Amino acid sequence: MNEIIKSNSEQKITEKELPIKIKSSIKDAVNKDLFSGVIAVAKTEEIIYQSSHGFANIPLKIPPNLDTKFNLGSMNKMFTSIAIAKLVQEEKVSFEDTIAAVLPDVTIDQSEKITIHHLLTHTSGLGNFFTPEYMKNKDKYLEIGDLLPIIEKEKLAFSPGERFKYSNSGFEVLGMIIEKISSTSYFDFVREHVFLTIGMKNTDSYRKDEQISNIAEGYTRMPMKGPDVKEELRSNKQMSRIKGSAAGGGYSTVNDLLLFSKALFSYKLLSEKLTKIVFKGKIKMSSENENYNYAYGFGSHNFGSLIRYGHNGGAPGINSFFGVYQPVNYTLIVLSNFDPPAAERVANKIHDLILNIK
Repeated sequence: MNEIIKSNSEQKITEKELPIKIKSSIKDAVNKDLFSGVIAVAKTEEIIYQSSHGFANIPLKIPPNLDTKFNLGSMNKMFTSIAIAKLVQEEKVSFEDTIAAVLPDVTIDQSEKITIHHLLTHTSGLGNFFTPEYMKNKDKYLEIGDLLPIIEKEKLAFSPGERFKYSNSGFEVLGMIIEKISSTSYFDFVREHVFLTIGMKNTDSYRKDEQISNIAEGYTRMPMKGPDVKEELRSNKQMSRIKGSAAGGGYSTVNDLLLFSKALFSYKLLSEKLTKIVFKGKIKMSSENENYNYAYGFGSHNFGSLIRYGHNGGAPGINSFFGVYQPVNYTLIVLSNFDPPAAERVANKIHDLILNIK
């Protein structure tokens, strides 16, 4: 999860003032057309602030709402982590099991040394599967295992456990582990054992060529013709993956993510003991900031007396942010169908306000 730096502002506000302060803080981004999407702030089960801006579909002038499905990017890693933890809770696997022990037929570099713990904390040494080979044929990678030949060609950047390096390949391997242990597809497992168990009916990995109701189309200005060519806002479909995976690219809504937040800390998904294990910071994300740690598929960041758990996601026409602040039990969700940092820019402003509630 990318760092959000606390500002120097020490002006304290009341919870009652929060909605008007949020509206004021995001005004500039909205007026300059830098944000399209949905924002929600909740405390426990009560929504304190919500708003929607821009369009889910620009040509059709369709605005988004709290049930509009947005591409989450890497936020999906939270769901993969919970799925793995459920299998641990059922004693079907352990965080210390190696890739080689669970997937003996794969030929990933040093698979006998890489544990599930390493994969969940981005300390495996694996990198990212977004190679030229992948980009050239990206629409053929529909199932989790389709990416294995690419990942098997990777050489570890360092010995497992040595340091933090964000790895999409590592989370794809976690998806393969889920499939192997559960004897079902990754997509079916997370749908049945994560989403539907808590009522997340509008969360899934959809193909981009499917007709899905109330879905936000992605729009990008990211250059394809060269870094010096200013490009107009356009659909991201040429640049996006055909379907989400264990590393990211699935869809959800604000309302579903509020259900997810509530379920995490009422222990409806995992036991209290295992929830604490999942959220405990395991590795520093940066040597420059002691307070930013990565847990199991979640960022675990310290801000004085508050800890924020969550994740973000970003790609062309995709930017998302999910954070739960404990022990005050605030949830901040920002989903956008514009390029990064559209959602994170807005989340930065609201994050700072939450830190200054007296």
